[in-house]
Parts: sequence; structure tokens; C-alpha cells
Amino acid sequence: MKIYEYSNDDQYRQEQYKANKEKEGRHWISILDVLFIKESMPFDDVKSILCHGTRNGTELRLFSEHFPDARVLGTEIAPTALKYENTIRHDFRRQHDRLIGKFDIVFSNSFDHTNEPRETLMVWKDQLNKRGIMFVEAVFDKNNISSASDPLEWDHEDEFADLARSIGFKIRKTYSNYNNQDNLTNRLYMLVQ
Repeated sequence: MKIYEYSNDDQYRQEQYKANKEKEGRHWISILDVLFIKESMPFDDVKSILCHGTRNGTELRLFSEHFPDARVLGTEIAPTALKYENTIRHDFRRQHDRLIGKFDIVFSNSFDHTNEPRETLMVWKDQLNKRGIMFVEAVFDKNNISSASDPLEWDHEDEFADLARSIGFKIRKTYSNYNNQDNLTNRLYMLVQ
């Protein structure tokens, strides 16, 4: 694994704001991702979903359509968070007291935006309720290169699996989806406690 080194935390935030501004109109979630999640859930009464790194809120809308009885909330580090419904401005690498232990589903396809992968995954784990399940997308192909906007680069898939297991997750299922926008193959992991 490679992680881009910032001079300080403020530089990390500024690079994330810049990337958000450049990509605000784009999204990486696919309806197929949401359908995989819906079909994978071992219970039907999903009441709460948290999505991290939601940029323009596309995944919030998709989850709301497919889980109509759930409260869907998103986090976004950039100031643009304030423009989007059900989105709070928050650095997903840090714990937010109001989010601890609340969610049936925690989802992110923005894990490559963390420079603290272990800490971030632990924060997200704490946001699950007792029956909660996490879905995290990771990119492993040649286009996954550590940079100021996407600091996390995996050398191989086993690294993510090892990290998830090291903090108490079991990988229940995976799903690969080809992203036409960026010519990427992404792997979505279903992680259970």
C-alpha cells in the first residue's frame, strides 16, 4: 500500500476541497452497486444508511429510492456539503459523536480519499449499530495511483482484506463493477462484524 504524504492535515483538507470542486458534477456509484447492497442485506427492515464522501449526493438519492423506509445521511468534507440535502460537512476520517452506533449500513466508494486507512475503517466500524453492515469500495487496477486527491493506493487486493480482518471484520461478499467513466474495475466489499 502507498499513501500520499501531506505536509499537514490542512494540506489534506485543501486537496480534498480542490478535488471536490473539480469533480462536483461527477459520481462513481452505480445503480448496480445499490442493487448488490440491497440483495446482500440479511434483513429487510433497513432503517438507517450512512454514506461517506458523497460529493453531490447521488448515492443518497439512489439509496433513498431503493430503501424508501430508511433515513439516508451523507458526509462530505468540502464546503459544498451545505448545498446538498441530508449531507453534513464532516471529515470522514474523524469520529462524529452523533453518528456512533446508529447505522444499519455504512457505505463509501471514497475510501481511496483517506490517508489514514486503518483509522478511517475503525471510525466507520463504530458507526454501525449491532446488526450493521459495511460496504466499502476499493480500486485495485493500474489507474489507482496515490496522489494528493486520492492518497490511498493498494498494491494488491489482499492488503484491503488483511486490513479489514485486522480490525474484526469478515468479508461476506464482494462485487466487481466496471466504471465506464474512468475505465476502472472497482470491488465492493460487504464487511460484517
